[in-house]
Amino acid sequence: MTIGAGDFLLVRTRQMERCLAEGWGTFAGGDAPGMKFETADLCRTRDIAAVATDTCGLEVRPNEVEGIFQPWHWVVIRSSGLDWARCFISGNLPRTVYEFMFIGAALPFIGTVGCPLNPMAV
Repeated sequence: MTIGAGDFLLVRTRQMERCLAEGWGTFAGGDAPGMKFETADLCRTRDIAAVATDTCGLEVRPNEVEGIFQPWHWVVIRSSGLDWARCFISGNLPRTVYEFMFIGAALPFIGTVGCPLNPMAV
């Protein structure tokens, strides 16, 4: 499998599945699996179109950058133009499927900077 230009990368940590089964606890602000800061450069150099995870903040917490709560946000949102989605439930995807066509049609909200998706995997 090759990750390249125009790809939509789905990262399954199973955190959302665990929270749905065991309770939400510190889901929105506590320790979490996710993207390391260095992956922001990987996404840029490979020209990835978007990233989605099943975590609240997308990036690993605590992170390895001293004094900044969510450095991945700072770089990706402000500087790179990479689209991303969080709280993305991927539990219905078969665990053995790694490549598929992803369709993430946005729901028609006006005057916002983000919106829920109506995702499909074909």
